[in-house]
Formats: sequence, structure tokens, C-alpha cells
Amino acid sequence: MSGFVSLPVASIEVTEGPHPRGPGPSTEARRDATSRRHPSHVGHIVRCGRCRHEHTPESWAKLEIIGRLSADGVRSVVTAWPDGVVVEVRRCDACGGAIARKRR
Repeated sequence: MSGFVSLPVASIEVTEGPHPRGPGPSTEARRDATSRRHPSHVGHIVRCGRCRHEHTPESWAKLEIIGRLSADGVRSVVTAWPDGVVVEVRRCDACGGAIARKRR
């Protein structure tokens, strides 16, 4: 016997159409959130997805490289990938987790 369970169609809930979305944050709220960020770090902090530790560009450069995927290697599993862009994988110094980022 396989590990699949056959369900009667009537027991599957189907929802159609777009999901309703509430109003997004106001322009003023977005501006306030942006102004609280330190301008030199906006878009440059690398956060570990495992422990949420934040790495500055300087601390990222010092992390151990545990892997690198070439553009051709990524193209083998992704339909469109730019030339010269690689995926670099480094080890988080806080938890040991792998952090992957695109690099030119």
C-alpha cells in the first residue's frame, strides 16, 4: 500500500478568486519606518535565516566560505540567471548555519 490517502472530492475545500487584502501602510508610515533605519546599512545587512543574527558587509566578508554555485550551476535549475552572478554560501559565526547570497 502506498503512503497516499485518497480523499473524496467533496472533502477538499476550494476557494476561487483573489484573496482579499487589507489596505497597506500609509505613505507616512512607510516614510517613518524608513527614516528609523541607519542610512549606511539599508540594504547591506545580511541576516542569518536560522538564528536571525545580522552581519555587516565587513563581518560577512570574514565568514567562512562553505560553497559557491557558478552562474552555469544555478542556470541548470533556474530558467533565467544573469551572467557573472554566483551564489556564495558562508557559515554564520553565531549558529553555524549556511547563509546564501547572490554575488557578482
